[in-house]
Amino acid sequence: MNEDLMHALIYCVHAKAFWIAARDRFEFSLPRLHPVSWARDILLDDMFSGDIRFKIITIMHSIWTSRNHWTHDRDGYDPVQAIKWVHESLTILELPASKSKLSPMQCWRPPDVGWVTINTDGAINSDAMKGGAGGVARSHLAFLAAWSKSLPGVTDPFIAELKAFREGVIFANLRGYSHVVMQVDCLELVNLWHSRDNT
Repeated sequence: MNEDLMHALIYCVHAKAFWIAARDRFEFSLPRLHPVSWARDILLDDMFSGDIRFKIITIMHSIWTSRNHWTHDRDGYDPVQAIKWVHESLTILELPASKSKLSPMQCWRPPDVGWVTINTDGAINSDAMKGGAGGVARSHLAFLAAWSKSLPGVTDPFIAELKAFREGVIFANLRGYSHVVMQVDCLELVNLWHSRDNT
């Protein structure tokens, strides 16, 4: 059988393990799908209820994510654990609207008029002995820019965060932004920034 998307998500040994686990947990099985129109059928055909459609798409996402980890990171795959993740995701999707609202601290908010928010983040790959930095800039009305940069030789997560932050500051300076909110997810960096006035 050809190694196409249908094979990767439904018929390969890796995918079949997930569908067996899904059958045991959710008590449903994929019907016979047409090899040409299968993706469209899953999304649009009346043979699938909304509930089943959600399950199929979420399971396929889990299969694809696991496949990437297995192929690129050489991680072992665990269909049972992945199906537990699918179940948790579907539980969130099925929450009534009154119970699924995010708290103010859980969602991104646009900056005030005249301000720019820049989010930066750094990450490392210890095995490859390198890191990466990236950022996104947005105004109260629009997406402004996004960037990423490889950091060869950087293996310390904090250094990666610092370099990502530095790139964000350089970007703001080059664009001439005078009112900027910098957002990071590194508490150590935030504390370092706030302590600069005490040194």
